[in-house]
Amino acid sequence: MIEQQEFVTTSVSEDVFSAIDMARKINDCVRIIGIPGIGKTAALNEYIKLRSGTFLLTAEPATAGSLNSVGMALSHLMTGSDARQAAIVWQELHRFVRDREGLTLIVDEAQNCNLKIIRQILTLNDASGLPIIFCGNANVLKRSNVHAADFDQISSRALTTCKVSGISDDDADRLTNTFGVEGKEAYVLMRRIAAKHHARGIVKVLRRARLVAGSAKTIRDCHIRDAAADMPEIETCF
Repeated sequence: MIEQQEFVTTSVSEDVFSAIDMARKINDCVRIIGIPGIGKTAALNEYIKLRSGTFLLTAEPATAGSLNSVGMALSHLMTGSDARQAAIVWQELHRFVRDREGLTLIVDEAQNCNLKIIRQILTLNDASGLPIIFCGNANVLKRSNVHAADFDQISSRALTTCKVSGISDDDADRLTNTFGVEGKEAYVLMRRIAAKHHARGIVKVLRRARLVAGSAKTIRDCHIRDAAADMPEIETCF
């Protein structure tokens, strides 16, 4: 079994943390967008561990299009309720956020939420000033996904947009170091992988490299190359 790696602070996680903290300070809505695999979700999961009263909802494609499904998921997450009627669910949510201070809601994979869902979630901010963060790819609240008038109405609510891009070489080195990698060539390889496949690529390759290394205490460039032998998308980085 491969051990779970410890969280590593990167420039991406710092940007994500800053955006959420700002939303909390101004009690408003913020949009965090970035390409997949750079560590947004990892940063969100770490954030909720450090900040009490912060709730993280992942908008799964299978359910994010249903107002009732999203409402039930939010209600269960925030209040522990198992109510199933949409009207009751959203009433409970409004009551919950009005009666408490210091709460924050984060919606990850928010590009999966349709216009109606986003408008309903935003009513929680209307009711109590609940800070809400929508995180996902570039399609979050994108004009092409909605009617122009509706976009203008909703997009104006997410006053701040935080755009996060790929990880830096320093970020790649920090992530690589947590796996016990040694050797200049090994770090060069991981930087090349990070440039194309981001944080997710680093973790994926080094988990395999750890298995390849076996009883060896350290991972070296030969282990990385062997781990990537059956991963054509990674081998192109070498």
